[in-house]
Amino acid sequence: IPTPDPLSDTGRGLLLVQALATRWETRARVPLGKTITAELDLDLPH
Repeated sequence: IPTPDPLSDTGRGLLLVQALATRWETRARVPLGKTITAELDLDLPH
C-alpha cells in the first residue's frame, strides 16, 4: 500500500484498515469500486 502525500485529503483508508484489522481483503464491486472486509480479534475479559 503506497503512502499518501502528507497534504493529500484522501488515500489513508487502507492504511488504517491494515494497521487495525487482524485480517482483511478487498473485493471488486461491479461496475466500479471495491469493497473491503475486515476482521478484528478482540481479547475480551472473561
